Amino acid sequence: MADLYLLVFSPSKMNGSNDSTTLYKEGTIYYNANKSIDTDKENGITKKELAHRAYESFEEGSKKENKTSNFICGIIEEKKIDDVTSTGVLEEMKIIADSHREYLQETDKNRTADTEAGLAKMDCSEFVSRYFHKLGITKNIIYMTTANMVSESDFRKVIENDNIDLVNGSKLEGFKPQKGDVFAWGYSKNGSWAGHTGVVYAYDETEDIVTILESIGSHGAVSESDQVNNGGYSGKGCTRTAKYSRLKGDLYGHTGWHGYFRPKNYTKKL
Repeated sequence: MADLYLLVFSPSKMNGSNDSTTLYKEGTIYYNANKSIDTDKENGITKKELAHRAYESFEEGSKKENKTSNFICGIIEEKKIDDVTSTGVLEEMKIIADSHREYLQETDKNRTADTEAGLAKMDCSEFVSRYFHKLGITKNIIYMTTANMVSESDFRKVIENDNIDLVNGSKLEGFKPQKGDVFAWGYSKNGSWAGHTGVVYAYDETEDIVTILESIGSHGAVSESDQVNNGGYSGKGCTRTAKYSRLKGDLYGHTGWHGYFRPKNYTKKL
């Protein structure tokens, strides 16, 4: 038992020490924090004095008056989502966004891997897919692109459930999004596909600014200067928190604008 105490208290002295070995000299920060162990006030805290404290503590804890006789075993009732204190998935995604992970259109296993390597690099739709997985609306991180978000039916097909709605009227100029919504636009360009998506973190109705969590390419947004002026992150080619004017640039009015999709039936706190 004394050796176990020593292993925690001063592991560097485990080998080759004896009872008189000084563990911490007088005047050091470790001595000052534990000076009550130095009973003889000589040679600092020694191994013998530490062993004495270990056995002394054991004997004190073994006394009947210091031991509980009340033990409860059994099944703890599972708490519902609303009963559990949590920062919420949006806050988790904001941490990822603000860590400025590198933008990359991955096609290997890291695109859907629930690992640090998988989180290291991502594009916009991978970011959204990870958001859905954290919410609990998909069992796995889904391999998808903005080409799968052109309609409600296509979106539901790729996530393999109906836990997403294209919000009625969200394609129109007067629509105002709410936190947790996912915007999307995409179109065929020169024989290839161009598109973008992101998660609504907040909407400021007074300023008409939508705060978006996203992964953006190296060229940035169509309204890049506007979102930076709004207080969004100015970096490109990474995950970030952007602040778009609701009726500009990457939101309403963009070529191929699909509107806002809203997750439902999720099992985690938004």
